Amino acid sequence: MPAFPSFCVCAALLLTISSANAFKFSRCGGNDDINVQAISLEPSVITLPGRITLGFAGKIQRPFDNIDMKIELVRKTWLGNVRIPCIFNIGSCSYPDLCNLLDRMEREDWVGISARIAAEIRQLIASVDSEGLQACPYQPAELEIADRSLDLPGIPSLLAAIANGDYKIRVELSNSRSGSLMSCFEMEMTLKKGD
Repeated sequence: MPAFPSFCVCAALLLTISSANAFKFSRCGGNDDINVQAISLEPSVITLPGRITLGFAGKIQRPFDNIDMKIELVRKTWLGNVRIPCIFNIGSCSYPDLCNLLDRMEREDWVGISARIAAEIRQLIASVDSEGLQACPYQPAELEIADRSLDLPGIPSLLAAIANGDYKIRVELSNSRSGSLMSCFEMEMTLKKGD
């Protein structure tokens, strides 16, 4: 399964499950082997369950097959920023081997929602035709996703206590073998638990 679009979509979707400010995206470093140029997410307040519209632009600059993803999720509160720990692979977590992440999400179905999220991501990837995204190792390629709708599941009761609020998410993509930072980006969003 393609790691390039899946890492970005996984980051955005996993974080909206654990995240009335407008969505913000910024880059925070890396050697640009994976160049995430832009991410858009609407609506500005994400309601779960609900539907989002996702946009993405990026490039794979060189072949790779060994990427790890680290996510730091911080909730903004009146007491200051509070780091959300990794709870059942949702929150501030590390995900080794992005080539197999969607398979793992489906197989383990973290808190009863990751299998549905993985299925949504697979449908999104199947709708995008890009030669470098067919299988590991991934080849240099450009990817642009414009205004694709995704359905998000409801919040499990286990995560309900942290559902509503403003969140800042930092995503780091690193080469598993060398440890070098390939890409880093940050997003800010507001999450609201639906009825």
